[in-house]
Amino acid sequence: MRTGFIFLFLLILSVVSGSFIKTVNNIEDFKENNPGVTLIEMDFEDQEQFVISRSYSLGVRQTGDSVVANGSNKRKWSIPQNVTTTLSYPSSGGNGAFLTYILINCEQSSNLGRAYVTSGGVGQHFIQIIVEAQVTNYFNYAAFFYGIK
Repeated sequence: MRTGFIFLFLLILSVVSGSFIKTVNNIEDFKENNPGVTLIEMDFEDQEQFVISRSYSLGVRQTGDSVVANGSNKRKWSIPQNVTTTLSYPSSGGNGAFLTYILINCEQSSNLGRAYVTSGGVGQHFIQIIVEAQVTNYFNYAAFFYGIK
């Protein structure tokens, strides 16, 4: 279990091409407030550069799928922060396209972070994902949700 406090300096509520982006204060608080939720950690790949680029993915591209929603945001701070962001598809609730593949590209100043599916997923018509980045001076992400309409 992670210890310490996660400070929230960012509250994002935006609708970008059908995706709903909302920040979560602390993954432990989220789990405590949502006892029935099972977190599924997403795979990631670090890419060595001056900037830490991390890509989280889930599922596989399928014939006939396309981007059904996307969203992005960029933030930076003078002192390192712990950041948690929630991505949801579809933004209006209910059901969207049949999801096949999720790709989230992140840039941050540390290689500390994870992403979890908290509800729905590939093979379903909705998904919610929490993305964390720890001890970072900046956090940029671009998320792509692929599906079949």
